[in-house]
Amino acid sequence: MTRVVLVGLLLCVPLQLWLAWDLRDPDRTLKEQLVHFKRLLVDGVDWWRRWYFRSLNSVRSLWRKTSRYNLYHEECPAKEVEMYRMSKGFFGQSPDVRPYRPDYLKLRIGQVVRVDNFENPGVIISWDLYARAPEDWLAEKYGKNLELRKEPHYRVLLGQPNSKEVYVPQRQINVLKATQVRHPKVSEIFHGFDGAQYIPKERLKKNFPLD
Repeated sequence: MTRVVLVGLLLCVPLQLWLAWDLRDPDRTLKEQLVHFKRLLVDGVDWWRRWYFRSLNSVRSLWRKTSRYNLYHEECPAKEVEMYRMSKGFFGQSPDVRPYRPDYLKLRIGQVVRVDNFENPGVIISWDLYARAPEDWLAEKYGKNLELRKEPHYRVLLGQPNSKEVYVPQRQINVLKATQVRHPKVSEIFHGFDGAQYIPKERLKKNFPLD
């Protein structure tokens, strides 16, 4: 993208100067014409330079907004966004071990569930005792509802045809029985299905030892 803008810059400056030079005042002396052309050259280059950096900043701003949209709406995030998630521990991505399970935590990793507003089943791959997410995401989703923010949240891998991950409060989840989830990532996280739920592999089991 930067190269395209740069090529446009290089092409437009000579065109602007050519048009300005072509429309020069015939009553001016040669010296006045040269001074005028020099001023056009300096002003033109300066204008296009500022335009170039404004355009570049606009592209960067659009990229940041797109990345945040992907992060908050669970839409195939880029690798950089995924690393950001993990480093902040947002959306169930914290690598910290969950050393205990309070009574109000009703669900476990590996359980097959149905999430409100989604028809296809999913499997729980992580949980937090309360919503861990950026403040602006929480404000947009829950407003001032502190009860929802403090409720346990689960990261759920939804099967086909949605095939995405969602981060939802406990009240929006219902457990399913004898149901499997079709998603290529399932085999990367779990050993298999035992007829009731999925058996986590060692890495996941290490983070959730009591599940």
